[in-house]
Amino acid sequence: MAFFDDEDDLGAANSDKGNGTADAKGASLGDTAASRMTTTKAEDTNAHRVGDDGIAPKKEGGNNQTSSAETASSTGSISNSIPPGASPSPIVDVLPTSVTTTAQQLLPTSVLRNLYDKLYEKRKAAALEVEQIVKSLAGAGDMHRVHALLSMLVRDYALSPLSNHRKGGLIGLAAATVGLVGNFSTFLPLIVPPVLRSFNDADSRVRYYACEALYNIAKVARDDFVTFFNDCFDALCKLSADVDPNVQNAAHLLDKLVKDIVTESPHFDIEEFIELLRTRLQVSNPYVRQFLVSWISVLDSVPDIDMLEYLSEFLEGLFNMLSDPNRDIRQQADAVLVEFLSEIKVQCNQSASVASGSRRRVSSSSPSSSPRALGSSGQAPGDGAVAAHVPFNFGALAKIVVSKARMVSDEFTQLIALSWLHDFVELDGGLQLTPLFDEVLDAVLPCLSHINPKMCQVAESTNRSLMDLDTTRFGATFDPMATIKVIKKHLDNRITINDASTSTGAHAASSSTSSMDNNGVNVGEGNGD
Repeated sequence: MAFFDDEDDLGAANSDKGNGTADAKGASLGDTAASRMTTTKAEDTNAHRVGDDGIAPKKEGGNNQTSSAETASSTGSISNSIPPGASPSPIVDVLPTSVTTTAQQLLPTSVLRNLYDKLYEKRKAAALEVEQIVKSLAGAGDMHRVHALLSMLVRDYALSPLSNHRKGGLIGLAAATVGLVGNFSTFLPLIVPPVLRSFNDADSRVRYYACEALYNIAKVARDDFVTFFNDCFDALCKLSADVDPNVQNAAHLLDKLVKDIVTESPHFDIEEFIELLRTRLQVSNPYVRQFLVSWISVLDSVPDIDMLEYLSEFLEGLFNMLSDPNRDIRQQADAVLVEFLSEIKVQCNQSASVASGSRRRVSSSSPSSSPRALGSSGQAPGDGAVAAHVPFNFGALAKIVVSKARMVSDEFTQLIALSWLHDFVELDGGLQLTPLFDEVLDAVLPCLSHINPKMCQVAESTNRSLMDLDTTRFGATFDPMATIKVIKKHLDNRITINDASTSTGAHAASSSTSSMDNNGVNVGEGNGD
């Protein structure tokens, strides 16, 4: 059973990254890598023969053979698991050496040798045999031997100090996963951690083949793989900025598959993802930022996931990207922000319509109410309307936007934030912004005299919208004294600036007059001569 990607899939995926199509003879990620990274199939010059690391295969009937009773007693049941978010460093449930030595007898000598051969084709052929053997054992229900074989692949290959052995261990674990035919949840805690550990390998080719291995593991395990999403996301986030472009391409292919799996899985924990996202958004690397923006965009497009509910957790990180030196990052962040703003307006307008209908029903049912005594909102003036309930933390979003609107250090960020405030003011008749009215005004007023005409235009429009609001609807939530203090502060600042300008102008005029007088005296003296 072939367990690597079809050639067409790889070609399409690589074309997305601008790297051409896959090798015509290669049906796997590794085949494509071999054709890109080297002109020959020889990858390393330090290949080792059987026995170089002391793990030469044992022949059947040898002195090292362990009885079946000993094997059974050493294996036991597999009870350990990796909780979500746990570090993949400790490799759990690897069986003792005595058992893994016996497991070597399950594989032909040629397979054990070819697994760490310097040629990829030989390692691939050996992996296919591993797949068939595991499939046979799993089909017969012999999970003890499957466990022993996997432990041997982890201990003697995936964790070997020799790079070719590690490559063989990775492709062997991927092949064994395909052979498990449905018993994934039992053995993935043993298989996935060493693969994730290889993402930090010093050898770029090992990192590449780790991506290949995890790609194939995730492709067959699908929903069972979601358990390891946190560790996988963290590793992919780092690999997105890998120094080797081939590793970046492999990580990109794996990332696309993981996105597909996550968006289809009912077991994806969005709250845990938000925690990871919030931490990673502090990174300024452009590749990492592109990676994070792509995940935010993909998850926002999933109908069953409401990213607006968590927007306050990562909105500041998106706004921070607007000041990135990379133009592409700024454009991608701006595009995502535009989409979120559109969703916010839709949600607020829908909630406001529902709330407005409720207010009118309450007003019409009251015998003391009359159309003349009621405002347009269906409430008597001064009663104070209540903002419509929205399924996200509007106040937290507004505070973040206000802080960015004051960000004079980056004009683009300030302009986008001011545009958000302009739209916020008009949501639900300004009721959503009532508690922050003075802070919004404090952010808008300085922009009225900005040197950027676009900034002035948005500020003037926002200021007019603020002035047009019916503050009698705000009730107790509106603090007029705080608003007056803001206005007085900016008036005082303007007076100070004008006084300074007047003083400077007067000084300049005085100096000019003095200079003219001096020139006049000199001229007069000259004429006298």
